[in-house]
Amino acid sequence: MSREEMPKSWKALGYGDHETIRHFQGVAERREKLEEKYPELAGDRRPVLAHEGIFENRPLRAGDDIEASVKAAVAESSSHSALQGTP
Repeated sequence: MSREEMPKSWKALGYGDHETIRHFQGVAERREKLEEKYPELAGDRRPVLAHEGIFENRPLRAGDDIEASVKAAVAESSSHSALQGTP
């Protein structure tokens, strides 16, 4: 199970059900060991600095070149708007 598939809310964890929490804790620990052995499975773990507006489709992450990221996001946003016929 990938990190994206793991539960992220109290409700998804059965409102704190001990067995459910114990299960997903084991799943997370196994995933962590797998990612240590195969780092390519971990994906990009850098913090997301911006994810709204022009960065909606391509989040700005820590360490990204801001100027290049803004240019790419604006170009992508413009082409996306043109395809949908919105200004």
